[in-house]
This record gives sequence, structure tokens and C-alpha cells, in this order.
Amino acid sequence: MDIIAHYGGVDRMKLLPVKREHICHVWDRVEPQVTSALDLGMMTDTPEFDAEYVHKKLLEGVWELLVAIDDRGDIHGSAVLSYTDYPSARVAHVVSMAGRHICTPELLIQFKNILTSSEVTRIQGYDRPSMVRLLKRLGFYPRYTLMELVL
Repeated sequence: MDIIAHYGGVDRMKLLPVKREHICHVWDRVEPQVTSALDLGMMTDTPEFDAEYVHKKLLEGVWELLVAIDDRGDIHGSAVLSYTDYPSARVAHVVSMAGRHICTPELLIQFKNILTSSEVTRIQGYDRPSMVRLLKRLGFYPRYTLMELVL
């Protein structure tokens, strides 16, 4: 089965970056998605940050928000990114990704186009096992295993 057909009309979805000055206009619609992603993704009793911290970083312009919208302008998904520059690579770190149909081949093409226009050379993220399985189907591969000891 064609994955786009399976999602029913998702090929009309657009992934758009939200300018810092427009964060306040979409935050009330995006915040539940960010909270949900962080709740699912932070597999610890003491998460490193919450949606309020994400909002602060977005307003400061340190992190970037992308939204997946349909033809009517309704938001169906969101992604929050941070960036790290290395000598040989510019990496977009996915801080949060949530919503309906946010991980489709069509939106991945748009995602890559947005990031390459910002000279990003790699996309990375820490993910729970179910997201790892989904991202593998889209061409991602495991690079590191995160190990942690709480002090």
C-alpha cells in the first residue's frame, strides 16, 4: 500500500517554519503537541525540560518551530529544532515532533528542503523505540546509544 494513500490526502500538507515573532499566534495550538511529545519521549521521572522551556527557547530565537498545515491552514503537527555547528557538519536536533501525519515521506522531503536551505547537513534526535521503527522506514538509522547515570 502506498504510504501517502494510507494517510489519506496528506500529500496536500505543507511544512512551514514559524518566524519567532509569530510563535505567540500558534503556541496555543502547538503546545499540546509539544507537551505530548515530551511526555512520551522523556522516559524519566525528571525530564530535562518541559513545554514552557521549549516556548522560552522559541521566543528567544534559539530553537525553531515548524508546523504541518493542511489546505485550510489547520495545524496537524509540529516539530521543534535546535541546531549545533560542528567543523564538518551543521546538525538539526529534533527536540520535539508530534501530531497527525508528521512523519510521512512527503513531509520528510519538505523537512529536508527547509533544513538544507539553512545549510543543515544532518538530522538527529533521541527517540523512543516506536519512533525509531517509524524513522527507519523513512531512511534514518541509529547512530548512538545514549547511556545515562543520574547523580
